[in-house]
Amino acid sequence: MLNFESPIDMIVEFADTLRTDMVESMPLVERIDGRKVKLIHNDYNVVFEGLLAMTYITLEAKYI
Repeated sequence: MLNFESPIDMIVEFADTLRTDMVESMPLVERIDGRKVKLIHNDYNVVFEGLLAMTYITLEAKYI
């Protein structure tokens, strides 16, 4: 089993700003620049579920 020190700080960098725009309004998510967001929480499950949610949300992104 993996153990992480709290709080867990996850930074996600997307390929483009469209995807970042799509997830920046999620709870606990903070946009840190054009293509990066950060999620910080003490519970690994919350961080993991946040990553899954970002993945599902950005699946709908279409390149123009």
